[in-house]
Amino acid sequence: MGGEPASTPAALLWPHPGKREALSGRITGALIYGQAGDRVLSVSTGLVVWVGPYRGFSRVVLIESENGYTYVYGGNEETLVAVGDRVRKGTQIGLLGRNAHQGIPQLYFLVYRDGVPVDPSQAPRS
Repeated sequence: MGGEPASTPAALLWPHPGKREALSGRITGALIYGQAGDRVLSVSTGLVVWVGPYRGFSRVVLIESENGYTYVYGGNEETLVAVGDRVRKGTQIGLLGRNAHQGIPQLYFLVYRDGVPVDPSQAPRS
């Protein structure tokens, strides 16, 4: 995931344009690096179902899409949406913060379908 994989269309929307690194193990998804205060965008239209702090992940936003995927955006310093908000693809949902442990600005981007992790590069952007 460090850059655009060959099988990933160049137009695929990511929540942040920074360098990506695959996460595997206890957490499966992508870690995206940027600058503190950078915009974090929703990659899908959906309903905000949870917003709040979560230990080690700063502020987190969960968005459920109509096609059954749940998109998780962790590492926000500030969130710009509330539970019950409907967002569209490309809506700014937060501002990137710093990792509590290393002090590095980074976004945790995770995707689930029916509670099962999905490779973020394969998840739909609708």
